[in-house]
Amino acid sequence: MNPTISVLLPVYNGQAYLRQALDSILNQSYSDFELIIVDDGSSDGSLEIIRACTDKRIVLISQENIGLAGALNRAIEKARGKYLARHDQDDVSLPTRFQEQLSLMQSKELDFCGCDVMMMNAAGTFIKEIVMPTTSDLVTITLACTVPFAHGSVMMRKAFFDEHMLRYRQGSSTEDYELWCDAYHLGAKFGNVNQVLFRYRDFSSSLSKLTAKKMQAHTHQLRRRFIKMNAPAVKEAIDRLLPVQKQLETRFEGFFLLAAYLLHRQNHSKVFLKVLKGASMKNIAIAVAKLLRGF
Repeated sequence: MNPTISVLLPVYNGQAYLRQALDSILNQSYSDFELIIVDDGSSDGSLEIIRACTDKRIVLISQENIGLAGALNRAIEKARGKYLARHDQDDVSLPTRFQEQLSLMQSKELDFCGCDVMMMNAAGTFIKEIVMPTTSDLVTITLACTVPFAHGSVMMRKAFFDEHMLRYRQGSSTEDYELWCDAYHLGAKFGNVNQVLFRYRDFSSSLSKLTAKKMQAHTHQLRRRFIKMNAPAVKEAIDRLLPVQKQLETRFEGFFLLAAYLLHRQNHSKVFLKVLKGASMKNIAIAVAKLLRGF
């Protein structure tokens, strides 16, 4: 009998935090899952840590290094579950994550589901909580600017991948953002559980300048492409959110303003002036600073 969930865990030289990540998965309150671990050519002790786990739900694939996107696609092909749950080698899922996400996906008929996350540094010290968008309109304006959930926190409906022959694009420097944009354009339904169920370890400060610059340039292109491909949906989301603009959380008000600006750049939409008129000076200043840095 197939499991309900297939957990996708790509590993590459992840021995520092891998045991903690594995424990957080194997101790979930919802237990009907298989854990597909793709060891992508690790040269440290990762493979030994994995093999020391005797849980029968583990499916190990050991291969030469092909990169994150390729490892994830390999796991998707192997998956037998109705749902795919992402996880990264250095992050931690809280005990009820799978249960809460599965419940929301089934009740709302979602194709992709994340959750609020707690960001922590390499040492595990909490930095800040990040609230994710919970309505379709907030998802739309967030996607026009950035990712609507942390990559490792997402649960996805496998049938959507199979129906649309959707896979991660190999060679992409922002494989998750590109996948979400592709899925949105194909009509996917997105959502987030409105509680912290995931702890994300941030290593952004350790990225090389060359890698960071490449990611920034690709993200810049994806934003413009998203607006171009989904302009009517972005305009409709902005129109529906205008009456509650002042009630939006600061983070989403910022995305609201930036999405309206990008839409204006694309097709000279006059809705930008309405959004600008209702925006706080603080968010206008933040938006201007982002644009000057190449947003």
